[in-house]
Amino acid sequence: MADHNIYVTSGMLWHHVEDEVQKVLPSMVPEGMGDKSYPMKSFFDNGVNVTSHSDFPALSGSPDDPFGIIEIAVTGQCYMETGKPWWTEELITREQAITALTINVAKQMFLENERGSIKPGKYADFLLVTKDVLSCPVKEIHTAKPAATYFEGKKVYKA
Repeated sequence: MADHNIYVTSGMLWHHVEDEVQKVLPSMVPEGMGDKSYPMKSFFDNGVNVTSHSDFPALSGSPDDPFGIIEIAVTGQCYMETGKPWWTEELITREQAITALTINVAKQMFLENERGSIKPGKYADFLLVTKDVLSCPVKEIHTAKPAATYFEGKKVYKA
């Protein structure tokens, strides 16, 4: 897939389900795939371009912000729930989660030369965040909030 510029688009929210739901998940996917439905880490490890999104409000009760999504992808738990992490060997790093939400989305849309990362010549689309999600305690990632948003170099939001 990586050799042919094929992308996997996945909601990283799959990691969080209550314990009761984990019991029924194997019956909802093809046989033998009950614990292998979203191999995010394996995709990254094999060079497959992974992008992510939120299914909110379809999955109501799930975070609708990138920080909640990052925390789920890294910990396997949603801060609003009590379920144990599911399929932990496929959890990804903070950096991979950010990559799936930024540059890989731009690549999937064929906009990687204009957006998705900060480089000279690209539009300056970025967030200033209230905490460093790469170094804060992992269970606090979801508490990060935008302090300011810049779109094409212009401030369009300030907290």
